[in-house]
Amino acid sequence: MASKRKNGEGTYGKKIINGIEYFFYRDVNKKMFYGRTEKDLMQKIKKYKNSTEFIVSNKTTIYEYSLMWLENKKMSIKRKTYDGYEYIVEYVIGCPDGFDLGSKQLSSVTENQVHSFINGMATKHARSTIVKTKALLNQIFNLAVKEKYIVVNPIRDVVIPIEDNIEKKTKEIVFLSTEDMDKLTIEADRVLSSKSPDKLYYGNNAKAIVFLYNTGLRIGELIGLQWKDVDMDRNRIKVTMTDSLIKNRNRDGQAKHKLDRTSPKSKASVRWVPLSDKAIEVIKYFDKFNPNHTDKDYVFLNKDFNRIKASLVNRTLKNMLSRADCKIKHCSVHELRHSFGSVLILNGVDIKVVSKLLGHSKITTTYDIYVHILPTQEDDAIRVLNKRTEDENK
Repeated sequence: MASKRKNGEGTYGKKIINGIEYFFYRDVNKKMFYGRTEKDLMQKIKKYKNSTEFIVSNKTTIYEYSLMWLENKKMSIKRKTYDGYEYIVEYVIGCPDGFDLGSKQLSSVTENQVHSFINGMATKHARSTIVKTKALLNQIFNLAVKEKYIVVNPIRDVVIPIEDNIEKKTKEIVFLSTEDMDKLTIEADRVLSSKSPDKLYYGNNAKAIVFLYNTGLRIGELIGLQWKDVDMDRNRIKVTMTDSLIKNRNRDGQAKHKLDRTSPKSKASVRWVPLSDKAIEVIKYFDKFNPNHTDKDYVFLNKDFNRIKASLVNRTLKNMLSRADCKIKHCSVHELRHSFGSVLILNGVDIKVVSKLLGHSKITTTYDIYVHILPTQEDDAIRVLNKRTEDENK
């Protein structure tokens, strides 16, 4: 098979060795890499590049420089964040899809090339992905400017396409009404049959769902909650850790992902959360479920006394929404958090208080999420003006 050049440097192709077809790559120094599959080959190349000192030249591509930047960032960011960065580098920047940027040489990249790439993303990616990609490329190009590989940051003045011109529309945030929440609360106690009234139909996942929309916790914060963080006397909990799924990079036959226990998303996410009566009922349920728990034990366990899984809680929520005949038929566990915030705001709780309870680092984040459910406040403002006019005409 004829060989071909890829990503601006080196030669790729296929070769028959002892009757077996291999993918191969030969770099500019004539070092050879082989793999039974293209994926295997790429992993070997990446491992080699990450294990040697990276030397930037005029032929270095943006993808290659991005890999170097990513490797250097590994020790200064959370593993969940690293997984997100890696996805953008590998499958957005490094993916030749007609708007290829990764194969362009770093030393000669232009603003027009970067602008074309960002505009091209609008045909297949949501705005959130475009925003994240621009932010990541901005960091990468800033480093390249600092290290004097390029003179100016080519993405600095690039404007992201407006929502109307983005093919994959941003998903609207779903807010459950108090009526739907009440239905879910009743549904959570559904029994399997009259012959087994002590057996919950949905298991302990349903209890977790009730707790989520009564506290506004992130699912990772709920999974990471330990009994030492529960203050039964004051009816409150303290969010100090979060558990989330990350790539298992040393699989050894194990699962593709594993739980990573780390500090919450931001400093503001470390917070005390007061518990409503329904939330207290859930805590008391798990206290009775695992009466011999220690401070280091996790609160939310499944029937086998293992920690609950976010994917299964999402599946349970989907079934509950359907069987309880809720108006909202599709909702994620993260949107239960938004529902908690919306109920507070619609009932007059100051947005600063809501922001603190949700653990947002900036109040603008809270405002951006809930601004469109504040029409009553806008109506109140108009009524104030109308009243002033009426008073003046008296």
